[in-house]
Amino acid sequence: MNPAIAIVADDLTGSGDTAVQFVRAGWNTHLSIGGADEALSGPGAAGVEVLAVTTNSRALAAADAAEVIWQNVRRLRAAGVSRLYKKVDSTLRGAFKAEIDAAREAWGPDTIAVICPAFPATGRTVEQGVLYVNGKPVTETSAATDPVTPVTESHIPTLLACAHVAARDGETPQALAARIREAGHTVVVDAATEDDLERLARAIGLLGEHALPVGAGGLA
Repeated sequence: MNPAIAIVADDLTGSGDTAVQFVRAGWNTHLSIGGADEALSGPGAAGVEVLAVTTNSRALAAADAAEVIWQNVRRLRAAGVSRLYKKVDSTLRGAFKAEIDAAREAWGPDTIAVICPAFPATGRTVEQGVLYVNGKPVTETSAATDPVTPVTESHIPTLLACAHVAARDGETPQALAARIREAGHTVVVDAATEDDLERLARAIGLLGEHALPVGAGGLA
């Protein structure tokens, strides 16, 4: 039996903190320190429901990172994985846009990338499209001076050149799913609380396998 869900993370730490969310929810999960080829061919992949792979692509140039992600996602798709979770850094480090675009294109022509790196439990929120870390825009934190992948933009829709779906109090998952579907193929969605993330997760479920959730441990 092939895994039903795959997690593609740009580094091992991210792969682990996302995989553990599925473990806590009762899913049979395997974490691989390598990419899709290694993970699918190893004995640990047999019978698992969730397979987390690590692309080690965070420090790569955008074109190189995109190629790595595209190859890994296509391999997982060919193996029969029905749902993909793209793990990204919760402070937007790495080839953020290149990896998301590559994952969306590799997953299929009708894919909607739904992006929300919020993780309220660790102080990360997305409000009006801006990523905040403990109440400050991410560009006012140490992520802006990262020596390898400095973050230069806090407004995620600007960074990705994509649509934005703002939070609405009391909205149902069904209504949120409809707004996401209408917004385009790449959509940033706000979330400031755990309830916001729960609503978004349910909306993604309603969108079906064409939805590509993109986030950190919070959305996972």
